[in-house]
Amino acid sequence: MNCKFIYVACLLLFTDFIAQSQSIVFNNKVDTLTHTLTSSVFFQNIPAKSKARWQQRLPAHTAIINIDKQEVWWDTTENLLSVIWKDFPDKDVVTYTFTLKILDTTLHSISLGDGAFIYVDNENKTKKITTKENYISILNACQVDSLSFYDTIYYIQVGVGAKGRQREFRLHENDQMFTIEMNHSCKYQVGPYYSLEQAKSKLSFYRNYVKDAFIVKKIK
Repeated sequence: MNCKFIYVACLLLFTDFIAQSQSIVFNNKVDTLTHTLTSSVFFQNIPAKSKARWQQRLPAHTAIINIDKQEVWWDTTENLLSVIWKDFPDKDVVTYTFTLKILDTTLHSISLGDGAFIYVDNENKTKKITTKENYISILNACQVDSLSFYDTIYYIQVGVGAKGRQREFRLHENDQMFTIEMNHSCKYQVGPYYSLEQAKSKLSFYRNYVKDAFIVKKIK
């Protein structure tokens, strides 16, 4: 009995550690019609006290056409994306999104270079988190990378109906629409969200338009 109790207690502590671990996750979407790449960078559980900087090498043969500009300073000199927050948001998940135009339409793949996130924590210590080069296939119309770090991902289901209705739904900020085709209909889900809290924070927005919207939990 005591051994089982200790095992369960350790398991709960380990699970809580994973849930609170610091991480940087990419969500990349390639649009082969407009030859664009939209990349969302999720900074999770980062205890930044104030200033923070994100730097990432951008692919050759691309150009920035859209980028988050609110409350940040940014620059892309020599294809190096630099983003600086004077006051990094105090949130569990902070998202930064930018869109690149792929200038060379003959490419089969491109890569987002190594990244580095530097911040000052609550103890006034400078911390650094690095990410590896991220290869992205242009041949796939929609590709989500780096979700393999998560055993559980959440979505919000906003409807079931005829196929081809994606444009009827209004999306919140950087959410994406996902479709699950069935025999003669289609499920419409938005996301992805990397924690239940993140999904709950978006649910009220979608219930303004779809009263019976609900959270879907997917375990790998």
